[in-house]
Amino acid sequence: MFDYTVAGPVPGNQETVWWQLPVEPLSAGVLTPFSFSVLAEIWSRAWYLYYDRVGGEPAPRTTVLRQHLGRAYLNLSVCCQMDVEQLGMDPLTFRINGTSYPVCPREKSGLWGGIKRGRQQRRLNTALAEMATELDRVTDRAREWYDKARELRWTQAEILQVMEEIERIGPDSLAIFFAARHLLAYRYNQLLWATVAQVPFPRNVLLINNAICDLDGLVESELAQQMLELCHQTSEFPDTVAWLRKKDFADWVQKLPDPAVRESIQAFLATFGHRGSHEGELAHPRWQEEAWPIFRNLLACVTHQPKMPPRLPATQHTQRLLEVTDPGVRKQVPQWLTQIRELHRLQSRALHAFAYILAGTRCWALAAGREALADGRLAALDDVFFYELEELKQMMTGEWNVSDTHGIQATARSRKEAYDAWQGQEAPEMLLGDVAAMPAHQGLPGVAGHVTGPLRHWEGRQVRGCNAAILCVQQLDSSCSLALPVAEGFVSATGTPMDPFVVAARAWHRPMVLGLGSRCQSLMEGAQTTVDGDEILVDQ
Repeated sequence: MFDYTVAGPVPGNQETVWWQLPVEPLSAGVLTPFSFSVLAEIWSRAWYLYYDRVGGEPAPRTTVLRQHLGRAYLNLSVCCQMDVEQLGMDPLTFRINGTSYPVCPREKSGLWGGIKRGRQQRRLNTALAEMATELDRVTDRAREWYDKARELRWTQAEILQVMEEIERIGPDSLAIFFAARHLLAYRYNQLLWATVAQVPFPRNVLLINNAICDLDGLVESELAQQMLELCHQTSEFPDTVAWLRKKDFADWVQKLPDPAVRESIQAFLATFGHRGSHEGELAHPRWQEEAWPIFRNLLACVTHQPKMPPRLPATQHTQRLLEVTDPGVRKQVPQWLTQIRELHRLQSRALHAFAYILAGTRCWALAAGREALADGRLAALDDVFFYELEELKQMMTGEWNVSDTHGIQATARSRKEAYDAWQGQEAPEMLLGDVAAMPAHQGLPGVAGHVTGPLRHWEGRQVRGCNAAILCVQQLDSSCSLALPVAEGFVSATGTPMDPFVVAARAWHRPMVLGLGSRCQSLMEGAQTTVDGDEILVDQ
């Protein structure tokens, strides 16, 4: 997120910089063609919506997201250009091969430039405040659209109607998410440069993490808290506890013994059922469709009987951060931290809202897939995710019809082969044009602390308990909040300290190391593993 290396000479900053981290909460790994095309289309519209709103001038037409080795990357150059020209911001600056690398140039401004910059900053702050105020309305609209998608009988007319709504309803919540995520990257970047002289990267990341360790108001925190409340209620019903221990969660609505617990789980799903793991990948089911992750973690909670940890204030950590900050910007740090807290809450809530759009779009894709399966255009329902959004629209309008069944199925087969090939490849975190930039350090601190326990690779449909374990995942997304009450610590292949789940985990004091890359695959299942968030250490 700050320090990178490239092979050979560093390209000049006229090259387009593509960055994976801004998109990572929605796309940490390889995306199917449908998922990427949906994300790219809505993100592009959200990008224009954001800059038209805060910049005062129409944003230029450009490619906002690109795909490389199946992963999604944001066009950071055009973002920084807009920020510099329309919002009066300094460009994001990285360290590449040990040298400062601003994403785009910035001319020094005189007196009039300073006045203009102040106006631009006030306009940005006003827009952010308006977005925070509007988010409840945006969330309600997204929820209503998702509820409608779930209730439809999916006649051909309904498929065509909803098809036109995806790109119209989706950008509102994603524009707010992008605003929060993008500005968080700026604030973290400023703090990293302001502290790196006294505390080298990535250890200075820990200082920023600790300065907001008591942050509340996140959806991920609420999710973990409600999981804990479900545990306490379920523990009072022995029949339900016995049912959980059988680990057969199919047909739970009919089979769950106690109506009170059933009603509580249904209430939980009414709030969080549109969420799931790796949410940007629309081929993955949501909890409303498959609730076994809820029961897996409920069983772990009932077995372990966890309690809410004490909330520790961040005052001393904030003082430590101030002590090592460059004196030239030290007075600004409290204001930056206040905005970081607000942006984290906004990011978490906006992601929760956009998850309704993703879940509703999945409903539409499956309905369209069943339509194409019925006349033989698709060989299997899941093949629907190997077509781009526009291609699926062409199938639904009859432009791409049964007369080309061979071509339709051949397209899916060839894309599956590419998808499978990408799975085994490690993608760069950043691209300078087409030059790969890899992190200069393996591992980032997520949450401070030291813990030892058995490692569990927490992927797939396994129902093995996660209590008192170190959970190892590809991506620490919001779905990991289910395990916060019982897991001892976390390690991941990707991720940054800016991710919503990582921020929420600090209040639970779960030691965490992020961004281990391919090393995660070599960690042995069940082996005693030490995670030290302070030393950025994972050892078996």
